[in-house]
Amino acid sequence: MCDASPHAGAGFGRRLDAGGPPDVRTAGNHTGTGRRRLWELWSGYHCSICGTCLSLAELRRIAGKARLRLLPGAAEYEIHGYFVKLAAEPGRGARSMQKLLDRKYRTAIERCRRIGSETELQAFWTASLDTGDVPGPYWALMTHPLASETLTLRAFSDVHMLSHLAGASNRGDIRRLNALEDERRTLSEALAAARRRLSENETELRRLAERRAAEAQTLKSRTRAAREVEGRLAEAETRIRELEQGEAYRSVQARSAALATALEEASRTSRAEMQRRTELERALSELRSTHDDAVSTIRELRAECAALERLLYSDLHGTGDGASAPGTSIDLRGRRIAYVGGRAGLITHFRALIERLNGRFIHHDGGIDDSARRLARILGQADAVLCPVDCVSHGACLLAKQLCKRTAKPFVPLRSAGLSSFVTGLHRVAAEPEGTA
Repeated sequence: MCDASPHAGAGFGRRLDAGGPPDVRTAGNHTGTGRRRLWELWSGYHCSICGTCLSLAELRRIAGKARLRLLPGAAEYEIHGYFVKLAAEPGRGARSMQKLLDRKYRTAIERCRRIGSETELQAFWTASLDTGDVPGPYWALMTHPLASETLTLRAFSDVHMLSHLAGASNRGDIRRLNALEDERRTLSEALAAARRRLSENETELRRLAERRAAEAQTLKSRTRAAREVEGRLAEAETRIRELEQGEAYRSVQARSAALATALEEASRTSRAEMQRRTELERALSELRSTHDDAVSTIRELRAECAALERLLYSDLHGTGDGASAPGTSIDLRGRRIAYVGGRAGLITHFRALIERLNGRFIHHDGGIDDSARRLARILGQADAVLCPVDCVSHGACLLAKQLCKRTAKPFVPLRSAGLSSFVTGLHRVAAEPEGTA
């Protein structure tokens, strides 16, 4: 945005002096029969167009494609000022900017193309301001052949004031956005690590299943071999009974002893294989349990990540009157939220978050500094209770759960004392009707 105002020292309803904008329908070489080009507009409008309709990243890309040289280490305002000057002349830079603006805001331009009067054009701009859709309609209006000097000045002044309002709140929003982005990045990395572990577990599980199938096949083969040995032993016994006398009998006895030894060895092998099969089945059961735990953890992480994304969306798209996209905001409706335990360094941030979400914050440290008697008094004042199970004494957590059950208040155990679990708990509280357990 640019702070220079083209209407300084003159009223909105009067023609400006020689330093002001010309009549936009006769400016430059424009014929008035088609859309105006960027360099045909009054130069005082170029600052707001570059700042509102084009990002710094897009300006850098234009510089690269148009082979425009930017000084190394140039500040953002220097890059912005450089392109504001380029926009006034029909050179490579201005033509590249015109091309990108027309392509980027093609939808808004097509909507304006069907407008046949300045009254309709003014109504289009007013509706765009009400919905917060400014960049595309602003570019389409400023280049529309029916836009008068009065209408373009009004649009410029609207955008000028929006820049002041945005600048007043932008610094705090950036800090909150950076914090949320860091939290989201940490959760994304944890989720990716959990997915990798799950993939490794599934691979190991398949490998064990294949090994078990191969060992089972080997066991079947050995069992068939043992049965064949038993069959041959039976035949040998029959022959022994038939040949109880003479050399043949002694020969058969020796062969029978050898077969008995082989059978005993086969039996020992069979027992060992059965024991190994039992051990493999136990290991497989443990792996399945580990897999189920990993899936449960991933599900919790996804829910917490979704809660943070909804809160982030609400911060990014919230308007001055507190409205936001449906399904993304949390409204505690004045409820008192008690937080038992947690980390001392986060309590101030949790209090600010709950107050921003239309709630009241009550804290008990979980028995470290506060007594259990005070816990009962605090929970009596609360409408809902949140308790991080990883950062609270066992006795305080159990007492809080019993008191909530006795008084029919929502008790929400949190997976951890972090921001993501806290936001997930707030979503659960906000989703329940008031007065329900």
